[in-house]
Amino acid sequence: MGYFAHIDENSVVTTVIVADQDFINTGAEGDPANWIETSIDGSFRKQYAGIGYTYDAQADVFISPQPYPSWVLDSNYD
Repeated sequence: MGYFAHIDENSVVTTVIVADQDFINTGAEGDPANWIETSIDGSFRKQYAGIGYTYDAQADVFISPQPYPSWVLDSNYD
């Protein structure tokens, strides 16, 4: 079992579920390409994906929503 985040056409996380990779691959919950595995402890893809987070495919990380307009994302995606 793993945690999988569904991303929309803008790479924004809309849902996070617990499932087996085999289930995701069946397409029962939509295109498997729109499901990205995430780790609850942040051991890969920088941090656990939450609804409203953005997936950056180039960096292969989930980015939390910008809390304030003045806050800028740094090169470590923090």
